[in-house]
Amino acid sequence: MKITAPLFSKYSRFLMIAIIEAVLVIALSIMVLRLYRYDLTVPLHYSGDAIFFLALIKGMILNGWTYNIPQLSAPFALDVASYSYMTNLDWSMMKIISLITSEPGSTVNLYWLLSIVFTAWTASLSLYLITGNGWFSILSGIVYAFLPFAILRNTGHIALVFSWVPLICLLAIHIAEGKPNGKNDAVVRGLGYLGCVLQGFSYLYFSFFAVLLFGCSGAIAFVQNRSLRSLKIAFFSVVVIVVTMIVNMSPTLYSWYQFGKPPGMDFKMLSDAELYGLKIRTLLAPQADNPIPFLSYWAKRNAVGAFPNENENRTARLGTFTSFGFLLLLGFLILPTDVRTNEYIKIRRVAALGLFTLLISTVGGLGAVINVLTVPDIRCYNRFSVFLAFFSLAVLGIWFSDRLLRTNRPASKKVLIGIITILGLLSLYDQLLDAKPLRERQAFDLACAYHEREMVQLMEKNFPFGAMIFQLPLAGFPSAEIFDRMISYDHARPYLWSSHLRWSWPHFSEASSAWRNKIEVLHGNNLVTALALSGFDGVWVDRYAYKDNGQVVISDLEDGGAREVLSGMSQRYAILDLQSIRTNLVKQLGKEGSDAAADQFFHPTIVKWGKGFYASEKTLAGQHFRWSMNRSSIFVSNPSEQWRKVRMNFLIQSEGTGKIDISLAGQNIEVNCSTISSNVFLDFELKPREVAEIAFVGRVPMVVAPKDPRELYFAIIDPKVSDSIVEKQAAPHS
Repeated sequence: MKITAPLFSKYSRFLMIAIIEAVLVIALSIMVLRLYRYDLTVPLHYSGDAIFFLALIKGMILNGWTYNIPQLSAPFALDVASYSYMTNLDWSMMKIISLITSEPGSTVNLYWLLSIVFTAWTASLSLYLITGNGWFSILSGIVYAFLPFAILRNTGHIALVFSWVPLICLLAIHIAEGKPNGKNDAVVRGLGYLGCVLQGFSYLYFSFFAVLLFGCSGAIAFVQNRSLRSLKIAFFSVVVIVVTMIVNMSPTLYSWYQFGKPPGMDFKMLSDAELYGLKIRTLLAPQADNPIPFLSYWAKRNAVGAFPNENENRTARLGTFTSFGFLLLLGFLILPTDVRTNEYIKIRRVAALGLFTLLISTVGGLGAVINVLTVPDIRCYNRFSVFLAFFSLAVLGIWFSDRLLRTNRPASKKVLIGIITILGLLSLYDQLLDAKPLRERQAFDLACAYHEREMVQLMEKNFPFGAMIFQLPLAGFPSAEIFDRMISYDHARPYLWSSHLRWSWPHFSEASSAWRNKIEVLHGNNLVTALALSGFDGVWVDRYAYKDNGQVVISDLEDGGAREVLSGMSQRYAILDLQSIRTNLVKQLGKEGSDAAADQFFHPTIVKWGKGFYASEKTLAGQHFRWSMNRSSIFVSNPSEQWRKVRMNFLIQSEGTGKIDISLAGQNIEVNCSTISSNVFLDFELKPREVAEIAFVGRVPMVVAPKDPRELYFAIIDPKVSDSIVEKQAAPHS
């Protein structure tokens, strides 16, 4: 095929623009984040959720993929597939990067920087196809790529990169127009469908909203033009993204089908939709350190306002340029006009999509209604601000391009271009100020990472290949628990620098959670013996989790025979050796005896909280408890091949006086319930692989809690399960 000069010139021009844009984005990132003096093997964000995402990337590097990580959740393995966090496209791209670098920090840092480039490209291309103005599209694409949302979320929540959102918005606008888009019609649809596939294999949040958006755009086109064609395109777009979402989530769906949902997945609540909703005030607010006089006054007033529920919704800030587009969007919806040009109609439809996004995402909006009628899994509606930002820029771009075409005087055109350019550059300056927290924490993060890497390297010299390390305090997942100066995700830190050790965090599966329940009640010699029988060679104690710097916990382990190693190497971490204890136990009990003793820990009795119970909470005294509806069930299962004698005891309490009926294996127990807790003991036997149901029926008044939408009748407090093996010959008939 012969390539003509004009065609070659056209694509060469686009390629050159794309390269220049990428260079500008990377140069800005390097300068603003001072990457020229940063060690990229350490993630740009080294705390909180970022630690968990890094653990997944580490698992991919060590094991080939992320679905199962045998180095975590010892003595079991971490089944990541059972957690509803599948971003196979992100992982695939990071897998390619990891072929160059084996460090999870480098992998996530490089992927995030590349995602900013991808976002600039897709935003510029989409805006060009919408507005036809090249200069505006390039400027806006870079402004969009550096939204405060991108900088403030950074690698801390790597799944929230929004590189494919512009393509989805482009397709939604095309559908809402309700008529062909001329010579670019096929190009727009092709890019839009590609965006659906790419987003479908990415984070569920943006895929979920894309489905709502296509439904809205199809409805707009049908109401305005009676366009069946647009409805068909909208329907096909929904099918494409839903099918890819299902394929993306298939490992999780299969795991749930085979094993059921793991415990701890019910931590999201209906009220979260209002807690993490979007706020117009935060959308428009300038950066807190902006020195420009009026913007500085605005930012300071906003900072001292003590507004309620200020959380991650602060990251949804639009920046000056996009905020101007947002106000223009609202203006076209509110202000009446007799003008009915094609540009005006197009702006109105883009503005309608923006308004729909706002109505879904805002505090008390339609998103909360969706949660009330369905499930609360999508709760952080502020994250959809990236859709609203694109629609705002699209409105601004269409209006700007139309003004240029209608302005005949060259001087007026230059003034208009100058104003838009200055506004865009000032906004970019305002947005890049959000990089300050990342820069300020760099020295601290580097120091922590270097220290933890050194500690783990020294540990790997003291423990054999594949040794299991028990971590204190006991910490669950996915909801982060806070222990004084530590959060539960901090337990993933040593794993990030480990090459061959196995770590006990997190306790996620039913088996791991049941094992934890048996371990957490033990102390001293009993705890050390249980850990040794479970196969652990050492203990990692995070002193930051304890007000006494871990002195009591460490002394308790030493009283049980554990020996501290690497003493004095760290102010934060203590490492204790259990290897000699394991060796002595095997000598005393013999291999068969030690295996039999370990079986009780490896196959613990499993407790699963069924329908009617809410997520686990903690009292001020640190006791775990769960609120129950009027009717509820607990399922207790014996996963082993031996008979088990089981005792379950707990406290039961309500805010009114009444009775609770408890039924179990033909037993019917009536318990008095009041504001004073009653102690309940349930003794029963389980055959191998048997599951018993404990059913509760409350005859107590419902708790009056005006700010709590749940149906609360009684609470189960401090549940404990103990068991022992029963010889088959002595077991009763079922």
